[in-house]
Amino acid sequence: MDKTGKDPTNLARLAGVVPSTLTRLMGDNPTSAPTYKTIMAVMSAAGIIDVLRSNMQDASKKVPLYGDVGAGQRITRVDGDTPLEFVNAPLWAEAGTCALIVKGDSMFPAYWEGDIIYFDKGNMVPFEDALYRECVVALDTDELFLKQVTPGITPGTATLVSYNAPPIRDAVARWVSPVTFVDRRFRK
Repeated sequence: MDKTGKDPTNLARLAGVVPSTLTRLMGDNPTSAPTYKTIMAVMSAAGIIDVLRSNMQDASKKVPLYGDVGAGQRITRVDGDTPLEFVNAPLWAEAGTCALIVKGDSMFPAYWEGDIIYFDKGNMVPFEDALYRECVVALDTDELFLKQVTPGITPGTATLVSYNAPPIRDAVARWVSPVTFVDRRFRK
């Protein structure tokens, strides 16, 4: 309401709905769900439709899918900048966002085999900056994992934690990048 500069009564009138309808919907306990027509009318009157339309122009944005990431399976990292294909990006994806497909079940139930995870290829961080976060981790052994990063026993190393498998202790990484988004539509 603050961004529109209108109070509920005037916004409702501008949208062509009864003011009590909008007041009821904005309350803590709405007694019924609004219709699609009512939602669209209020959004249009508030100027929200224009924001959605501008965001939808980016809905066709694609990001590179580079292959698989191990969550219980050992995946050998493939160097290079040639993606296998391009997949739909989250609306807020920035330059550098890329994707990998989860293989294995060591991070179940948070990640299932077939989930597509997104991370920022340009945001490689040291272990210390990734502590207790779920990350894509490329080890010096050329293996690529999806794990939670925790402190290692030896300085300069990390323990890579799975949700239902033994941890990988004292891992040394080439790079670590936090997961920014998960697409769960392709689970197996």
